Amino acid sequence: MRILFVILFISTVSFGQSKKELEDKVSQLNNSLTELQSQNKNLNTKIENIETQKKELDNNINDFRTKYENVLNDRVSQEKTISSLEKTMDSLITSTKTSTASKGSVVKLVEFSNANASFTVPEGKRWEIVNVFGDYVSSYEKKQSDYDSKYYYDVIDLRIFIKKLNNTTLTDLDKRKIGSCVYRSGFSERAIRMPIILNEKSTISFLITKDVSDDVIGQTGKFPLEKADSKKAYINYIEYDN
Repeated sequence: MRILFVILFISTVSFGQSKKELEDKVSQLNNSLTELQSQNKNLNTKIENIETQKKELDNNINDFRTKYENVLNDRVSQEKTISSLEKTMDSLITSTKTSTASKGSVVKLVEFSNANASFTVPEGKRWEIVNVFGDYVSSYEKKQSDYDSKYYYDVIDLRIFIKKLNNTTLTDLDKRKIGSCVYRSGFSERAIRMPIILNEKSTISFLITKDVSDDVIGQTGKFPLEKADSKKAYINYIEYDN
C-alpha cells in the first residue's frame, strides 16, 4: 500500500512539473511570436517608406527627363535660329561686297616673292586687301633623335609679315624686329584680321619667312625665323575708284 502511494505521488509531481514546463515554453513562444510580429510590422513600415521614396524618386526622374528634353529642344531651336541668322548675315555681306565691288572696282590677285613684295596704291584709287597667303601650308623634315634614335618630323611653317607700311619699318630680321603677321601656315587665326584698307599713294611691303628648325636653334642659337626667298605668296585685293 505504501509503495502504491509513493508511485502515485511521484506521478503527480512529475505531471505537475511537465505541465509547468509546457506552460513556460508556451509563454516563451508567445513572447517570441509577439516580438516577430512587432519586427514584421516594422519591416512593413520600412517597406512602405521605401516604396514612397521610390515613387518620389521616379517622379523626380521623370521631371528631370522632361526638363532635359525641353532644354535639348530649346537648344535645337536656338541652333536653327542661329544658323538661319548666320546664313542671312552671309547673304547680306556677300550682296554688300558684290554691290560695292561692282561700282568702279577691280578685284586682283597678284603673285609676289621677297624680290618684288612692295606695292603702292595708285593715285585716285584705294585698296581693300582681302587676303595675303603663301604657296604652301608647311613642310616636314624627317629627322632622327640623338637621344633614342627614333625618327620624327620637324614642321617648318611659312609666315608672311608686313615689312614696311608707308615709311615705317615693321619687320627687320637683322635687328630681330618682328611686325604684324598677315599669314601663318597652320595657325591662320594668329594672323591679323583682314581687310586692310589703304588710301591712294599708300605703300606696303611684305617679307616671306620660314621657321628655323629647333635642332638648328639649339645647336647654333640662330634666330627662329629666316627669309624664304624661294617661296611665292599672293595678295588678293579690291581696287576702288576714289
